[in-house]
Amino acid sequence: MLAAPDRRWVQSELVHETGLSGGYVSKVVGRLVEDELVVSQSGDGRLAPRSPSTMLDAWTQVYAFAKHSLAKFHMVGRNGPEVLTALAGRLQTAGVEHTATGLSAAWQISQFADFRLTTLFVREPLLNPDMLGLRPVEQGENVWIVVPNDLGVFYAAKDVNGVSCVHPVQAYVDLAGQPERAFAVLQVSGLR
Repeated sequence: MLAAPDRRWVQSELVHETGLSGGYVSKVVGRLVEDELVVSQSGDGRLAPRSPSTMLDAWTQVYAFAKHSLAKFHMVGRNGPEVLTALAGRLQTAGVEHTATGLSAAWQISQFADFRLTTLFVREPLLNPDMLGLRPVEQGENVWIVVPNDLGVFYAAKDVNGVSCVHPVQAYVDLAGQPERAFAVLQVSGLR
């Protein structure tokens, strides 16, 4: 709903769009209505966020980036954008489904602020990270490879300047769990 906040949804459309079961969608919609985060404004049962920014804030408060499986790496590169571009290209060549998130995605989308930590979601753990130029480290990492606990992070991902990036809404909530705080970047760039 936050990816298209002006759209009015019926539950069957949400089931189709998300690939979730009808029962699960019904349960989630019921909770969103109960929490007054979505409303039926037209009286025909179509739902929309009451206030997209309030809904985003509510999601950010309960979202736990730490529940994803995270691996820390170091990759040679002069800066975050160089590392991101090189790694995204290598993952693409290797056929690994991936998408940038956090400040990496925010930078790709807005070109507003530099970053050091490149964060990418991948569908499955990397089998051979060294072949991608990644060296596992305990500290001093400049790359986070994240296997999500929910594949919904790939929803509405799109190519931005040659790099797959999560939807800006996903980037925003992911930033809350990352060391390079950049809510201001998203606010200034109009992503919030």
